Amino acid sequence: MIPLALLSLLACSAHPAPVPDVRLGNVDPVRITSAVDAGWAVKGGKDDPLAPRFGHDPNEPVGPWAVFADGDGVSVLDQVQARILRYDVDGRPIDAVPIPSAATFDAVSTAQGYGLLVWTPGDDAHWSVEAVDHAGALQSDARVGVDPPTAVLIDERDGVPHLLVEDRHVETVDVVTGERFPGRPSGTGWYVSAHKDDLRDVTLTWSTADRSETHAVRLVVDRPVVNLVALDPVGDDVLVGLFLMENTADPALADPEIRVVRVDRAGHLQREFRLPAGVGLDPNRPLALLPDGSVVHLLPKPDRVTVSRVHP
Repeated sequence: MIPLALLSLLACSAHPAPVPDVRLGNVDPVRITSAVDAGWAVKGGKDDPLAPRFGHDPNEPVGPWAVFADGDGVSVLDQVQARILRYDVDGRPIDAVPIPSAATFDAVSTAQGYGLLVWTPGDDAHWSVEAVDHAGALQSDARVGVDPPTAVLIDERDGVPHLLVEDRHVETVDVVTGERFPGRPSGTGWYVSAHKDDLRDVTLTWSTADRSETHAVRLVVDRPVVNLVALDPVGDDVLVGLFLMENTADPALADPEIRVVRVDRAGHLQREFRLPAGVGLDPNRPLALLPDGSVVHLLPKPDRVTVSRVHP
């Protein structure tokens, strides 16, 4: 005779909880304010048309690679000039923080300064996470085995900040202990991961740290999904940015856009809005959620970069 507990387990395994579909396509209007509009790189003159010619304003991000919430303001990782440019929420420049390496691919604000995702080339090529203070001085440097990592994040579990690296939007790894977690931290003990199922579906999965409880939501998108460009969990919600583009041989008909969605783990759609997609230098982290619920958008153009605050 099969024990009752085993029968219950088999029944649960045979009938997994259905994943609710969140159908997209009803886009809300947005209000955009506090744009930082600065030239970052222009093709050279007649003598050397291929050489880049940079602007001279010290507040211009020459190589914008990521945007992220920074205390009460917002910061841009300027990869080319190895610095972090800090702005207030109205787009006014505050200061610039030098960082050790120009091969920095992502950054996150911490209570002590910044966590940086850094690539070191050469014979001893490796990825690492550097911690720097508010003045940019190096405090620690930890190698990471994830190859390649896609982002550096901060997890405030147990009231203690831990720097994590992300492995392709699936798991995160504590850079000190090597402990793995099932996605990006939300600050409430849940971790969110994203998986692109096919051309028009993306599944978001909320899991506890030990994976003992999970919830999933499927985003059914009305346009082809090329890439996931942002995943920013907060509480029970997650802000998702999707890069959409029509499959066509004619670039004029491709109509690229970033669709931004805020959804909770019960499948309730909070917001859906559309932002223009950039060309030229594509940032690693083009969207960030601010504490007041507004979104910061880093938009590269052929000769300029715009940092906008979007109010859904």
